Amino acid sequence: MKKYSHFRILIRLFGLYAKNAPLNFVATVLLTVAVSIFPALTVIIWEKIFGIVADMSSATTELIIIWLAILMLSLLIEHILINLNNINEFYASEKIKIALLNEIHLIASKVPAAEYESLKYYDSIFRAESIINGRLFLNTIRHIFQLCKETISVVSIAIVLSSYSIWLLFIVFLAVLPSAITRIIRGEKFYYFNYHKTTQKRLLGYLASLLVSPTAIRETRVYGSFGYIFGIWKKNREELNKDEWRFSKKSAIIQIITDGTRILGYVAGIVITIFLVCFGRIDISVFGAVAIALKMAQENFSRLLMRFSALLSGLNSMNDFIAFIDTEPEKHGELQIDEIETIEFKNVTYCYPQAERATLRNISLKIKKGDSIAIVGPNGAGKTTLIKLILGIYRPNSGEILLNGKSIYDYSPESLYKLVSAVFQDYIPYYLSYRENIAMSNLENLNNDEKIIETVTNCGVLSVMEKLTQGLDTNIGTNFGGIDLSGGEWQKTAVARGVFKDAGFLVLDEPTASLDPITEADILNDYIKSLKSKTVILVTHRTGAARLAKRIIVLENGEIKEEGDHKTLLASGGIYANLFNSQAKWYT
Repeated sequence: MKKYSHFRILIRLFGLYAKNAPLNFVATVLLTVAVSIFPALTVIIWEKIFGIVADMSSATTELIIIWLAILMLSLLIEHILINLNNINEFYASEKIKIALLNEIHLIASKVPAAEYESLKYYDSIFRAESIINGRLFLNTIRHIFQLCKETISVVSIAIVLSSYSIWLLFIVFLAVLPSAITRIIRGEKFYYFNYHKTTQKRLLGYLASLLVSPTAIRETRVYGSFGYIFGIWKKNREELNKDEWRFSKKSAIIQIITDGTRILGYVAGIVITIFLVCFGRIDISVFGAVAIALKMAQENFSRLLMRFSALLSGLNSMNDFIAFIDTEPEKHGELQIDEIETIEFKNVTYCYPQAERATLRNISLKIKKGDSIAIVGPNGAGKTTLIKLILGIYRPNSGEILLNGKSIYDYSPESLYKLVSAVFQDYIPYYLSYRENIAMSNLENLNNDEKIIETVTNCGVLSVMEKLTQGLDTNIGTNFGGIDLSGGEWQKTAVARGVFKDAGFLVLDEPTASLDPITEADILNDYIKSLKSKTVILVTHRTGAARLAKRIIVLENGEIKEEGDHKTLLASGGIYANLFNSQAKWYT
């Protein structure tokens, strides 16, 4: 992970704040400066009041009332400014949170897809989201401004104290240092403690989701595995709690000891002040003001050092966030494409990160416009990986993939994906309206009811249409009060979504796997015939669906073992023929 200097991180944080909430940023600066002068002002006002009370011979009731009124007004204005700053920070926090979460998701959408196979990447995105959702970004910004405020306050009070005796200033600062140093060290260790616990915290979140997820709850009840999963969650939670307790206990003991030096420092300051009065260095009338100044100086300086410690800890964590948003997006070309004529693989090999063996090896094939191709093979043969390479989602370790004779990575992804539609086995069930479920692939036609109904009809999803109590605007999925769909209906809806895009190049990755073989074959038969001159790539492990394609590619152990049409491969008596014969009973 890239490391940044604290100064650079500070500049980036100010830049992000000013960019996403400019008016709030200006208000924060002005309010911080305004509030910071009040502690010293309060000491000066108290000195005046003590002086008037001490010299009652020249004091008047009116004069005392005036200075008390000034004190009350000063405290009131300080209180108002603090609350205004809190309100300002609240509004700024919501703006910044939305903007930065959007930034995280935008970055995540542009990183190389292979990164999603990496544990480190999942940890890094978890930390980045936790920093924003946990308000660490905003707290770090707050620490910066509060540090500035405390600095101005400490300097102004220090000037007042030093006018009485430089020794008072020295004792105040010296008494607070041990506590501050331990906090700084603790903050550094706390960051690394959390950093190394990232994976365990992600695991706890995952296990917790299994305990409450509607999808998971079906299995955990039927299998009786709820208690087992809860036990794993509890064990990890207790281990984390013990580690956090050991860390906190040790830090707390040290902090209690060092905080005692602050108390001794305050007592020493009072003793010196008494000596100064006894030797006539300061007047008895300002003794109270000096006592207040000592207390305020110590509290402000202590807060300043605590803020500094918290800021260092926050900056260490913010390094993770800055490093994430600085992730280099996957580089693509800018060539535009109007039509997919050919896609050609030349000796392509692909290996997943951290995998010991390549998933695909020396793949060579050519797809022409209008082809209907079925890719078949056992689980783990590399069928889905091949599809991700065809779509330009993954980059091969060796070999090249050509689109219309040029590298597929020379083209703009946005330009390419306008021509492509896909239906994946792990499709997304959108818990939105049925209209949105269909039109998500082609939002320009979101309100084209005629086109939506035609697509749904052609894809055999009329059973769903009969359930829609509010027509196409009926919400789907019980999560948010919508109607429920069966697994098959969800899958047919996903197929309809892919068709609705009306693209010339369509990828179907096990699109009807949850349907029975005969229903699957019937749907795909009508579906593929309706596509006419479009290019269709069908991934399946069922030969009844594969025989609908004009060309069949058989994958096994990451290599192309056979290629041809249904009759040719059946006559050859090879892998495809054996697979077909073993499944023949499904279609009789």
